[in-house]
This record gives sequence, structure tokens and C-alpha cells, in this order.
Amino acid sequence: PALGAPAAADRGASKFAPAPVPPIPGQPPAKLGPPPGASGAILQRRSLTEAPAPAPAAALPAPACVPEFFALSDREGGGACSGSEPEREPKLQQRREAWLSESSVHTSSDSEAAALRRGSLQSSYGVAATAAKRLSNKKPVFVPAAPEGGLKAFLDTLVGFARWFGELENTYGSNLLWLLFASQHLLKGVVQQLQASSVMWLFMEYRLSGPQMQIFISVASSAWALKPLIGAMSDIVPIWGLRRGPYCVLASLVGVGCTMLIGLSTASDSTAEFMVLCLWGQTLQVATCDLLTEARYSEHLTERPEYGPDLMAYVWGGISVGNLAAIAVVGWIITHLGSRFVYMACIVPCAAMLVPALSNYFEEQELTRAEVANLRQTFLNQGEIVFLCGLVTVASVFLSLQGMLFESKMVLFAASVLVMAVLLPAFHILLRPEIAKVNMFFVLQSALSLSIGGATFYFYTDQEEQFPEGPHFSAAFFTTGLGLIACVMSLLGLAVYTRYMKHWSYRGLLMMTNVAVTLLSLLDVVLFRRWNRALGIGDPLFVFGSSVCTVVIRQWQWMPAVVIMSQLCPAGMQATMYALLAGCSTVGNQVADYLGAYMLDTYGVHPSGADGEGHQFDNLWKASATSTLLPGITIALIPLLIPQARQTDRLLLDDPGSATSGSPYSRFCAAAAGRREGQPH
Repeated sequence: PALGAPAAADRGASKFAPAPVPPIPGQPPAKLGPPPGASGAILQRRSLTEAPAPAPAAALPAPACVPEFFALSDREGGGACSGSEPEREPKLQQRREAWLSESSVHTSSDSEAAALRRGSLQSSYGVAATAAKRLSNKKPVFVPAAPEGGLKAFLDTLVGFARWFGELENTYGSNLLWLLFASQHLLKGVVQQLQASSVMWLFMEYRLSGPQMQIFISVASSAWALKPLIGAMSDIVPIWGLRRGPYCVLASLVGVGCTMLIGLSTASDSTAEFMVLCLWGQTLQVATCDLLTEARYSEHLTERPEYGPDLMAYVWGGISVGNLAAIAVVGWIITHLGSRFVYMACIVPCAAMLVPALSNYFEEQELTRAEVANLRQTFLNQGEIVFLCGLVTVASVFLSLQGMLFESKMVLFAASVLVMAVLLPAFHILLRPEIAKVNMFFVLQSALSLSIGGATFYFYTDQEEQFPEGPHFSAAFFTTGLGLIACVMSLLGLAVYTRYMKHWSYRGLLMMTNVAVTLLSLLDVVLFRRWNRALGIGDPLFVFGSSVCTVVIRQWQWMPAVVIMSQLCPAGMQATMYALLAGCSTVGNQVADYLGAYMLDTYGVHPSGADGEGHQFDNLWKASATSTLLPGITIALIPLLIPQARQTDRLLLDDPGSATSGSPYSRFCAAAAGRREGQPH
């Protein structure tokens, strides 16, 4: 159980850390700023080698050849170019003396003219000063240096970003960039992080116990598991001949309405179950818009792959900025305005998605009946994938209904075991072994990482009258302070991974990170037993130190999972397979929440924010140790389920366009067909 702000709804990494920022699978993330090799100068000229060679020094025309230089003096009256030769000289001399403090001294020589003829790149200041020297026939010439320091770097970055953004706009069009701004930067970056950071404070108003709180949060986030169903519906059931825009409009209307209901309600006139339903609707909007816009920019990447890393940098860079902005303000909002005002602040960014969706920024053309029929047939030909999409949807809905209808943690435990007993064998039977094994590893790892977030939330935030021996963290420190640390450390982990670890083998990196995370997570036992105080280490310092190390390594643990899942998506069906695997992982997270609630109930850990509940945390360290050590089982499975390959290697070598080639079901069907062909007619 990592520390920090609650995770985003898709919970790609730590459950209490902002969603990390993945790079392009198998590639380092593209950088924001000027393209590689650009000098970045603010008043940068094109290289003189690209223009006709300049005339010799003796043939240079009058000072009008350098208007940028002399225009600087024109404001002072008359301009340095005006008047006769004797009249120009005092003005030029005055200009040189004004630049003396920030200039470098050059001496007159024939080499300057030769360098100019060779076409060397010079700043506009340097070109102008050289011309002034020739006109005045003076040996010492003061050539001003380009602006240096922080201001120059800042302006260079702005100019480089403007050029880079302009290239993206010219390549992919402004419609796509605005569409991604609304769906990825605002919805996935800002709204999702605000919701994730405030949802526990919202449920605390209803005095829910820790186990029940995490069950409700799991149900609210289960809409992510519907991504395979959403993708299938948009492909086979277009609305008015359009596959994406209408679905985004419908989902956005649901999301905006649910967000308004949360923000305008109070604990006295609503129930916790009603809040779960509203949160589910908000998550449905984010999941739907995320999936359909991902499909749209995937098409653009296929058409123009040379700018793919830049487009992904725009997407994930904006999400990162949105996460940071949300984390920076959410603590203050909860402290001074209340948790429900967070959802009021989400209304406008939620509604912003309606603008590009209604304006057809998807650039869709209305499909004919024949085209719709062809799409349906193409999709239905993938029978096994269609079945698995339906199975993941049924599993998620089944678990969600159990969580809403039954309070017995034993019932939830039995439901979770049943889902895993059906889901994992089905994937092994229907998918090719390379995909099924890796999927089994990550689903098991998610399911065995039993969640105790509902109980640890109260441990950290209970005040003196509730838990006298507790850390007593404020809302601002718990959400904004720890959240910013987690976000910054996540980006640091990404940078280290990109620089040093992207060529490691999958097995080596996963083995190292899983062992390291297990050992570091055991530090939570020290905190929950309050041994850190006996050692003289304060709670904030201990939590900061633990978070810094754990979040970085969790990022290293998460990145190879992103890369290998991307590598295992067959050509031509990347979106469908990625949605299917992501949906299966979401079901694994639901199972972890339910099993964790059962474990907390078994250990007697039921904090709810009531006064004098310190005894509720007596066995929290046991739950923490169990949830830390149980995923260690998957470490032993790494040699069996993870391929012995580097992260830059291709994994689907035989029949790379098929997700079912070599599966037990396909082999059985092939054998049965062979037997039928061998029988006499």
C-alpha cells in the first residue's frame, strides 16, 4: 500500500499515487521544446549557407542592408541610417558604448569577411555590428552577445514549444489537438485526479467503515472495465451513421449530470449508494471519451507515424500538467470549501468535451448501411475476442452488483474467487499462449495486492479525538503534499527508466522491481506499529521518505507492463485487444478491493472516523504485512509467465495479426476440422 493522494480511477500504478505518464511503448518519451538540433535562438536567422553568398566587404551596400540593427536606434530620433557619413558616426559610436556592458570585443580582420562569405550563422546583433564596423572603419567593434541566463532559456522554450506545436497542428490538424485537450488533458488529467483525490473525503461524510468505503470506490471505478463493451458498441451500432461523436455526447451528458448531482447534494439529502451511482456515471464519461479519442489518434498515428512520439508527448504531457494542477488545488478546496465543491469545480471541464464532440472534431463521415454491415461482420468474425469482451463485462457487472447488494464480506470473497476461477482459464483457452500467460501474471499480481486503502485513509487523517496516537494529517497535506511528492517522484522514475532501463529484459526488470517494492512496502508495518516514533522519526518525515522510494520503484514496475501489453496487441486490432486486457486488469483490481475488505473484516479493522476509534487500528499492521507479502507469490511465476526477451524485442513472431493463433481452442478446432476432412463422404 503506497502512500499519497488517492489514485486515478484506472489505477494504472500505485493506489495512492497520481497516474504515471507512460512513454511510447519501446521508445523514450518525446520532449517538449524545439526539435532536435535546433539552436533555439529567439531571433534566430536561417543559416547563411541557405541563401546566396554575400558580397565581398568592399561591395557591401549602405547601412540599409541591416535594418533590424538600425531600427533599434530609430526610436531615439533620426535613426542611425539617416544623415551623411559624418552624421552617422556619432550615433553608431553612442550605440556601441550603450552595449559595452553586455558585449564581447572583436578586432577587425579579414577573417570576419571570410567567415561571413562562408555563411556562418551569426545573430542579428553580430551582423549589424560587423556592418557598422566596416562603415566606421574603426578597429575595435563591440558585438553584443545574445541574451543569456534564465530569461533566454525561458524564451527559447516558448519559441521552441510554439514551433513544435505548430508542426503538430500542421501534421494532424487543430481538430484533433482540441479533441485531445478536452478528453485527455481536462477529463483524464484534471477531472479524474480531482475526483480520485476527494472521493474518500466525500464518503467520510457518510461515516462509512474502511472496508465498505473501498468496496464502494471499487464499484464506482468499475466503468473502466466496460471499455471493451463500449468499443464493440461504437463499432457495430453507430448512431446516425457515426461511431464516436454521438457516444461521447451521450456519455458527457451523463457525466455532467452526475457531477452536478454530487456537487449540489449534501450528506443529509442523499445516500452513499446514490453517490456511488453518480461517481460511476462520471467515470463512464471519462472511460468512454478516453477510449474513443484513443481510437481516433491511433488512426492518425497510422497515417503519419513520423510525428507519433510528438503527439504522444502532447497527450501525456498535458495529462501530467492536469494532474499537477488538480493536486495543487484539491487540498485547499477540501479544507476551505468542502469535498463537494471539488465536484462543482469539475462541471466546466466535464462539459468542455461536448464542444468538440458536437462540432464533429472526430471528422467522421456518415457510414452507409453497407459499410455498417461490413464493420459488424469484421468484428463478429473475431468470435473468441467478442466472447472475452462479453465475459469481462459480465464479470465486472457481477462484482459491482455484489458490492452494492450485499454487506457480507464473505459473500464478496466468494464472488471474487468465482470470477477469477472463470476469467483466467477462459483467457488461457481462447487466446494464444504468449498473450494469455502475460495477462495471467498481471491479473494475479493485481488481485493478490489486497487493498487496505479504506482503513489507511482513516489511520492517516483521524484527528486527536478520534485516534490520539495517529499521524493526524490534514486534508491539504494528505492530498496536495503527498500527492505532489508522488507525482514528482513518478516523473523522476519515468526519466530514470527511459535513460537506463528501457533495454532491460522483462524478467530482470520485473524481478528486481517486485522484490524491491515488497521490501519497501514492509516499512508500512513500522509506521502502523508506531515504531518510527520510538526511533525518533516523525510521521511526516517517515511517510515522505517511504513515498519517495516506493513511488519511483513502482513506476519502474509499471512501465514494462505498459510496454509488454502494447507489444502483445496483434496488428490491426490494437485498440480492441488493449481495451480487453485493460478491462481484465480492472476486474483484477476489483477483486483486490473485495478480498482486501474481507481481510480487514477478518482482522477486525473497521475505522469510520468515530471518536475514540484508536483500537480499530491494532491489527492494521497485520493486514499491511499480508497485502505486502501475498503478491510475492507472483515473483516465483515470472520465469513461467513472462517471456525471456528485451523490451525492444518483438513478441508475436508467428502470425502477428492473430490473437488466437496456437490457442488450445484453435488447435482443437483445427484438429476437429482435420478429422472431418479425413472422413469419407
